[in-house]
Amino acid sequence: MNYLLKTILILTTLIGFQLRSHNNNLGSHLENRNANQKKVNDTIVLGYKQTYYNLENNYSLTWDSILNDSRCPIGVECIWEGNAEVQFILKMRRHLHFIVLNTYESYTNDTVINNINFRLVELTPLQEVPGNIDQKDWVVKIKVEKQ
Repeated sequence: MNYLLKTILILTTLIGFQLRSHNNNLGSHLENRNANQKKVNDTIVLGYKQTYYNLENNYSLTWDSILNDSRCPIGVECIWEGNAEVQFILKMRRHLHFIVLNTYESYTNDTVINNINFRLVELTPLQEVPGNIDQKDWVVKIKVEKQ
């Protein structure tokens, strides 16, 4: 009996921590979600690892990672503008979609899922020579349009 009570107490505590953590994460995105949830045909702006929630269309879009960034750095003369590959995780009606979009328009820069088009508009800032960009400084713009 004592073992059962301890187990229940531990499980209840862990679930409580997980719920509080989830609610804190949700709260940090609440302003973004409330401001954007009714914008069907608009451009959204995400910081690195942030999530956009759209309750009207029942999906969330998370900026997962930058797979590659070969764009021409500031202060360097390049033959071509280069490309950055950006990966997103789209959660839509119990399904996960891993989406890779590119900044270079000749590569795939948009996708349509459930009649909603997601198009990568911009990834900023550009690299500088020398130096690396801190992840917290990255910003991505995505155009979301209902088809």
